[in-house]
Amino acid sequence: MSKAQELKRTGRKPLAEGEGKTARVELRVHADTKAAWLAKATAAGLTLQAWIEKRCNAGRRRPTTALSGATRYAGATPLEYGVRRLGG
Repeated sequence: MSKAQELKRTGRKPLAEGEGKTARVELRVHADTKAAWLAKATAAGLTLQAWIEKRCNAGRRRPTTALSGATRYAGATPLEYGVRRLGG
């Protein structure tokens, strides 16, 4: 065996076909905003991408399945669901 074959490859193992994220979103911000976000991401132990994704999804409510099997929102947005639930 050659020395190159003996060296272990570093990094993450490749994902199976179709398991990786492929959609892209470009966001332009001021340099000081990026620096602040990067500092917060580092403090949280996350990459900047993971931190932004987590923050964007923090307030998102996902529909849950009711016992009948129908989605609880029944085609309504979470806001409409809240209004319906409160009797508005």
